[in-house]
Amino acid sequence: MIVVSDLILKGYEPYLPTMGNTECDMLVEKDGKAYRVQVKSACSEDGEKVKFDITRPSASSKHYSKDDFDILALHDFYSGKTAYLVWRDLPHKRSITLRYSNTVGSNAFVGANGRLFFDDYLEFPEIVTKEIAG
Repeated sequence: MIVVSDLILKGYEPYLPTMGNTECDMLVEKDGKAYRVQVKSACSEDGEKVKFDITRPSASSKHYSKDDFDILALHDFYSGKTAYLVWRDLPHKRSITLRYSNTVGSNAFVGANGRLFFDDYLEFPEIVTKEIAG
């Protein structure tokens, strides 16, 4: 419900499914455009980064497909912040780490996409979706 509240404050109207095992956690609408949103949460252990598991807790397929939803909402209980990422743009589909600072740990490897910083994704991305028939 924390993400729902954040989206309402951002001017979106959330719709929650009445049944379980849906492809996404909610549908949000704004200005005649609908977005399918999947929510994941975690808690940073060190205040520098937070790792999110992006798999299904119980389903025949543990991994989401590229068409299951539009936006991935990631809530960190440590900071109380929610990040919004375009699902199709993510390079890794099983887990994602968002950083709060640019510290280098014992494993200094940074992939081709570089580090992702939590504060760069606090706004809901406006992506092209299907218009809601009115």
